[in-house]
Amino acid sequence: MNDERLHSIDLYDGASIEIVNRHGQDPEPGVVVPNGLRINGANVAVPDGATIRIHDVKEGEPVSITLTVYVRELVIQSWNTGPPKGGTVNPCPPT
Repeated sequence: MNDERLHSIDLYDGASIEIVNRHGQDPEPGVVVPNGLRINGANVAVPDGATIRIHDVKEGEPVSITLTVYVRELVIQSWNTGPPKGGTVNPCPPT
């Protein structure tokens, strides 16, 4: 990532990601077998078999990850124009 892009990112807007073992014991000291994911303190469901990739960590650069999660609600909008007409897209409407 070039310096110009790095300095345009507000690192405080990043998410807090916790990859945790919620129950059970780890196979040995220092080895964590994760079975839970929290984003900004909220438990998030992850599909079976999904992987979480932590990209290379380099000094002075923000850390990034790639993950797959189930979505309860999806909002796609421009920061400049506000919410889209019709509100949000809800892939799982209440029954």
